[in-house]
Amino acid sequence: VILGAAAGLLIDNAWTTAGERAEKAGKLLAHILLQGGTGGRPVTLIAHSVGAKVIMACMEELVAQLVDSNSPVHSIRGLIQDVLIMGTPVTPDSELFSSARSIVSGRFINCYSSRDWLLGVLFWEGISKPAAGLSPVDVAGIENINCSNIVSGHAEYLEKLDEV
Repeated sequence: VILGAAAGLLIDNAWTTAGERAEKAGKLLAHILLQGGTGGRPVTLIAHSVGAKVIMACMEELVAQLVDSNSPVHSIRGLIQDVLIMGTPVTPDSELFSSARSIVSGRFINCYSSRDWLLGVLFWEGISKPAAGLSPVDVAGIENINCSNIVSGHAEYLEKLDEV
């Protein structure tokens, strides 16, 4: 029992550290995009797992810049063409996803698998809301693709990307 508890703390600590770094990286990515890091061309953001958390943090920061009016609206609108997130370790908060959707010009796709055991362990029902990588995000304009028949584990998204 003690060994199991220690392993749980180790996983939780590593996951917490990765999540904090993803938040920082997402904010940094947002500012790089705002400063013209793409030469003014729209970008398509594709990521899995913690990378998807980076994307969501980036879009949250872009929306915050839009609300604060520090950046001209034209510099944010049209900046992100499409978004594809897979196995996303973010709770499917409707406010976050609605605001993120509002700055995506094209498609916003959430790929999820109810068979993703890693996210299932990290986002236990009853303790926290399920992750967007485990279930659909109920927000207009978000396309949810159920990959449960293709993906049975968290790392399989990358192995089966062509099928997804």
